[in-house]
Amino acid sequence: MKSLVKRALLVLGIVVLAACFLQLNNVEKPQLVNTDGRTFERATVTEILRDNLQENGSRIGDQVVTIRRGDGTTSEAHCPNGLLFGTVCEPGMAVIVMTSRAGELTSCAWDRTSWARWRPHSS
Repeated sequence: MKSLVKRALLVLGIVVLAACFLQLNNVEKPQLVNTDGRTFERATVTEILRDNLQENGSRIGDQVVTIRRGDGTTSEAHCPNGLLFGTVCEPGMAVIVMTSRAGELTSCAWDRTSWARWRPHSS
């Protein structure tokens, strides 16, 4: 009889802990960055039109680059000096460009998926 009560209390404790765990994880997560109205696509940097490298080696402002999109068209894009969006572009570099609703290419970021396409396959 005692072992049956102990088992019932153990099962009840596990159920209560599981219910508490599920309730604590029921959290509404806010969107960190609003990207409504923006699209992202892969491109390749073809030319640096204006660099943002200063005489002292720091980078201030935007780089202005020419990019070639996946469909073969070329466009001008601004690559800001930032941690969230932006990178230091070089010709031939694979990037992700963000296009606004107005069609303006406002930023580039290093294409982190490009290594998966070009890495050697091991046999």
